[in-house]
Amino acid sequence: MADFQEKLRLAGDALKNRRGALRRIVAACFGLSGASAQAAQRQASGLQPSHTQSGSTSMQPVSDLSPDDRVIVSRSSLAYTEIRHLAEFVLAQGPIQGYASLRDYGGPLTRLLVFQHAAGERDLDAAYYWLDPTDVLSRDNGGTVLVSKSGKRWKRVFEGDIHARWFGARGDGTTDDGDAINRAVAFAGSLYASTGRTQCVVLDNGTFYLAAARGTLAIPCHDDGTVKQGKGSRLPSEPAMRQPYCVGVWPGVKLYGHNAVVKGNYRYGMADASQPVTFGLLDQFDTAMDAGLENLTCVDCFMAFGALSATLAGCIFDRLHFIGCGVGIYAAVLEQCTFSNIEALRTGVPVLVGGQWVDRNDDYNERGGFADKCTIINVRNIYDRVYGDDERKIDQWFDATFFKSINSERRLSAPTNAASPARAYPYRGICGFCIRVMARYARPSNSNVFMQITHAYSPRPAVLVDACQSAVFNGVYMERVGYRDHRKRTGAVGAGWDDPYLGHGVLVPAFIGELDVSSCVSGVNIQQSFGVSVVRSDGPVGSVQSSDCVFKEPQPRYTLPATTFTDDVTIRSGALRALEDARHRIGGLGLYTVHFDGGSFDTEISCPKDEEGHAVMVLVSRDANRVESASSGLYLLQLSRNSTSAPVGTLVSGSDVLRFAVSPRNMLELRATVHGAHHVVMIGNRPFET
Repeated sequence: MADFQEKLRLAGDALKNRRGALRRIVAACFGLSGASAQAAQRQASGLQPSHTQSGSTSMQPVSDLSPDDRVIVSRSSLAYTEIRHLAEFVLAQGPIQGYASLRDYGGPLTRLLVFQHAAGERDLDAAYYWLDPTDVLSRDNGGTVLVSKSGKRWKRVFEGDIHARWFGARGDGTTDDGDAINRAVAFAGSLYASTGRTQCVVLDNGTFYLAAARGTLAIPCHDDGTVKQGKGSRLPSEPAMRQPYCVGVWPGVKLYGHNAVVKGNYRYGMADASQPVTFGLLDQFDTAMDAGLENLTCVDCFMAFGALSATLAGCIFDRLHFIGCGVGIYAAVLEQCTFSNIEALRTGVPVLVGGQWVDRNDDYNERGGFADKCTIINVRNIYDRVYGDDERKIDQWFDATFFKSINSERRLSAPTNAASPARAYPYRGICGFCIRVMARYARPSNSNVFMQITHAYSPRPAVLVDACQSAVFNGVYMERVGYRDHRKRTGAVGAGWDDPYLGHGVLVPAFIGELDVSSCVSGVNIQQSFGVSVVRSDGPVGSVQSSDCVFKEPQPRYTLPATTFTDDVTIRSGALRALEDARHRIGGLGLYTVHFDGGSFDTEISCPKDEEGHAVMVLVSRDANRVESASSGLYLLQLSRNSTSAPVGTLVSGSDVLRFAVSPRNMLELRATVHGAHHVVMIGNRPFET
């Protein structure tokens, strides 16, 4: 019995020693003492987190503890670690207090627990650092790599997201956090470059003030004075211009906000070469994949995000708010990007693409700005400003710096073909648009989807996409758009209005435009708005609901603007309405559109086998090529009752650019007189209904 009691006493003493050591470790890690330490020890024993903070205390070695004992260490989230591992990170005096102390440490330990901020300070951050004896080159980045006075490299142990606060970002609304966020983004960018995995830099719980410039970005909107085709004399080269930025963005790096606001020092209307881009894609990257902004509110930023010369590919911009900004997101070129859940208030333009002058050559040039295969969904824009001097300054600065319409008169070379692609899409400002995609040198934007767009209290259109092909619009709501764009505006429609790019008192041409025949629009609702038309499109437009609106002319179902084709065929807006009168005579009305490149095209339309006569109107436009100029033709096509006979096409106007035949499968076949890209619109009866 005595032996049993002695064993029981020894076991009790050992248990007390373990509990005491565990209590001291928890106290050291959490900076606790007295009753607070006891409470934390009880929570640790039950695997419950403790968030209490105060001064730190000393601790004793933990060699007498079982390796199976566990303790909780609080960082951004809970993390469990074995005591035997934790012992390697903790000094006898407690955790290292601050990065400066770690840089001063010269002891024998190779693993340390470090508190970034002093005990009791807001958002205390505890992290593990380990000594990398093989690294003698890495620079101190102030967050994940710290270099001691003796030249040792201490590296942070972490998994997952990278936090800007690790690098010293305060988020207090007054300290400029640009340096800290730049270091965080640069570190994340280097990880993406080495691993190929997208990195996320987190801005959490605060207002991050970004105002001072950390560098400049090239604006590639100038020419060197030469003409590639040799049409024109050499001119002096234009000076290269640059715009400052606060944070340099890398490919593969997303900036994610958690209850975070990014605040600049911008006053709306200021527009010059001194205004910084808040997040700017760095010059060394021609293409940036997997970058973007998520869950951030940007306030008083001149340009919240800017890719001034690069292509954004597969980038995501989600859950963003822009308040009082000049431009929300700007990119020269977009490929397969997503914009979703964006709200803008009193901001010049939430989404802006393209529109740059590139060189003197007046021909088709892909570098001029476009958007391909992008999805833009749930964008809400409340402009809520009376157009005036502030808007003029921004519009004219963007024109002089990026679009340079003055070059069209002073530097543009002679057109390569009969028409001038550069003049086909004139600059019409940026302020007051919800989404503006500007094409330069006629580069079309293809296969973009616009859904749930809300645009209100603005003098300009909701969505304007130059040279837009195969676009889909579904659900566009507009209210108080046009000249009565604000509650303070009084008088007749257009009173006091002076748009520097549309002219005095000129109505908004369309609130959605310019769309080709392969685009479609549905679910449009417009209220208290004033302009020429709601939609300008060559293709089908679903029903438009409107109330209390003033339009210059009635809305046709389809429109074909004269600028769509060359001058030898002129189809004025609304001309297709005349076909309604002939619908009963030709037995119905149908629409067929196609684009083909080559010598012939099988329409897959079966020729009629009944005894009825079929009349079809065909409008075809051929793009210019190296040999032939652009040309168009308008035909009246008669399909014979005898399906084996060739159709009879009568040229009504323009150039003879197309022939009509019946394929061996009894399908209508189009044959070009000259090989090239052709755009065909056919309006007729039953053949197009199947």
